[in-house]
Amino acid sequence: MQNFIEKLSNKKIFIFGTVGFSDTKEYFDEILNNVKSHVSSCNTIIGTYICQGKVSETMQNRIKEVYPEKYELMKDSLEKSVNHPNQDDIEALVAEVEKVVL
Repeated sequence: MQNFIEKLSNKKIFIFGTVGFSDTKEYFDEILNNVKSHVSSCNTIIGTYICQGKVSETMQNRIKEVYPEKYELMKDSLEKSVNHPNQDDIEALVAEVEKVVL
C-alpha cells in the first residue's frame, strides 16, 4: 500500500481505513498520520475517516499465543472488533465522504 500511495501525483485523496487493535482516537490519529506521511505534497488530502475494524479469531489466537501480556491489555478491544465495521461506522464514513463530495 505504501508504494501505491507514494506514487500518487497531483491527486485529490480521501484516506479511509479500519484498524482492529485499538479503538482510541490517539491510535487512529497515529495510523492516519503515518499514512499522510507517505502522501506527496503535490497531492491534496480532502478528507479522512478511520474506524475500528475486525481482528480475525485466528489473529487474536496468534496474539494470545505469541504475546500473552499484550493480549491481556488488548483483549477487550479485540473482542469488540468482531462487530466492526458496523452500520454506524459505514454511515459515519458516508457522512465524511458527503462533506467533500457535495
